[in-house]
Amino acid sequence: MAAESCHAWRASFEHDFTLTLDEALRTGAIVRGMDIEEADVQTAEDIAPVVRGRILRSSYQRLVNIIQTLPDESWARLKSIFEAD
Repeated sequence: MAAESCHAWRASFEHDFTLTLDEALRTGAIVRGMDIEEADVQTAEDIAPVVRGRILRSSYQRLVNIIQTLPDESWARLKSIFEAD
């Protein structure tokens, strides 16, 4: 279990890359059962503060409830639904 290489084949068991948790989260997102593309995550990061602020200032309780349950990462998908013809 603690071996770093295969003695018979002289092959290393060690990986040749580093993946941080931040990098893993930046390759799209899997949020509450939703597989979200990286471009959508970036868009959502851009619009989330503005949308959240407007909804909270509106004091419209149904919308406030939605933003409390909808993950920020999915807001770009919601935006595309509203913009669809």
